[in-house]
Amino acid sequence: MTIKKQFILLSSIIVIIPILAICFFVIQSYMRSPRSSMIEQYNNLVEENQDEYTEQDLEIIHRTLERISPDFEFVIFSKNKVVISNIEELKKDDFVSFEVLISIINKSSKKYIYQYRRLNDSKESEGRDFYLLTRIIRSGKKYNRMYTTYTVLLSFIIGLITICIILIILISKNIFDSIEKLEKQTQAIANGNLDVKIDISEEQQNNEITTITSSLEKMRISLLEAQNRKYKFIMGLSHDLRTPVSIIKGYTEAIHDGIITDKDEINNSLELINTKTTQLEEMIETLLSYIKLNNIELRNKFIPQSITEFISSFAKSAEITGNIFKRTVSLNIDLPYDVKIPFDAQLVNRAFENIFSNAIRYTKENDSIFISSYINSRSKVIVFSIKDTGAGIRKEDLNNIFELFYRGTSSRREEGLGIGLSVVKNIIETHGWKITVHSKLNEGSDFVITIPFGN
Repeated sequence: MTIKKQFILLSSIIVIIPILAICFFVIQSYMRSPRSSMIEQYNNLVEENQDEYTEQDLEIIHRTLERISPDFEFVIFSKNKVVISNIEELKKDDFVSFEVLISIINKSSKKYIYQYRRLNDSKESEGRDFYLLTRIIRSGKKYNRMYTTYTVLLSFIIGLITICIILIILISKNIFDSIEKLEKQTQAIANGNLDVKIDISEEQQNNEITTITSSLEKMRISLLEAQNRKYKFIMGLSHDLRTPVSIIKGYTEAIHDGIITDKDEINNSLELINTKTTQLEEMIETLLSYIKLNNIELRNKFIPQSITEFISSFAKSAEITGNIFKRTVSLNIDLPYDVKIPFDAQLVNRAFENIFSNAIRYTKENDSIFISSYINSRSKVIVFSIKDTGAGIRKEDLNNIFELFYRGTSSRREEGLGIGLSVVKNIIETHGWKITVHSKLNEGSDFVITIPFGN
């Protein structure tokens, strides 16, 4: 149960139960009071004995009932017949002689104080004669009755307070236990231990405080994944930079130590050093681009421009590049109207170039590369595709090709950081676009980018 619901329940108990108790005591007191009994008997008398009693008789009875204090028990007689009574020993419609009445009074005189009188005055002597017998409990007995009532009321109040205290203790314990457990687990994360799973008992899962654990657990997993990516990033970076640095260092030392003395060999060595230096620059530039893509503020700097014009321009440039590398590049650009959306042309060009470069790298001379694009007006998207008939990608590699530093089986020996497609995906998703790949080994690959527009 949530903390909010627990406090609502506690508040309801504190407010509702006393109200119900008061209503219960009031109703019970009224139902047990002499006045309740006399009103009921009077109404029955009026309904059942309309012919026996005159209006004058009923008026005398009614006036008498109004004057009798609720603390009194009473009986009204007429011709030795009980007309109305709330005395237990004398029932309505009973016939009681004067001797029997005296006997009842004598037996209970130690408990009650009695008073007997005639109701009719001189002006009402023409009507039926009515007599009233009243009694009131003696003071000690009255106090005993009050004592019993207040004892019950006090017991109820004590019980209510006890229930409230127990509920407060349970709610407080639930809150403090949740906070204490959460504090211990978050402290472990603060100390750098990301392997400690943040969980909570089933009894506390609906607690507002402990529902934070799901968010904290997601944060822990994200931090752990970021830590693993960082470790993998450093390891991959160290491994991939080591090769060109080692080659540059080896040839430099060989020239410096005079191991390479032939002029042509020196020129070849310097050319190789220059190539590896250029490769290092490209690696560093790629790394900087990857780091830049993780900057959230980048999205706020996108400029609205024509994506259709950009795609058409890229396709024409790719066709020229493909011809240079002796690849057959076929274009199918169906963009009938101009669409402008916010994007970074330099970053998107880098992503497209990376995919196209891979298509050239993993195809042979005279192989085909297909670049197509069309507008789906119903779905409000532009579909851009680069498809080749090259080496393809192994099935077991397809799910991992966009991971940082991952290089599939067919490209494991290729030089580079192995973050190219990771950068591509990052660029695409940073723009809010989507990229998918379909590929079969030895049949080629098809990279499809879906670009939403409209709103």
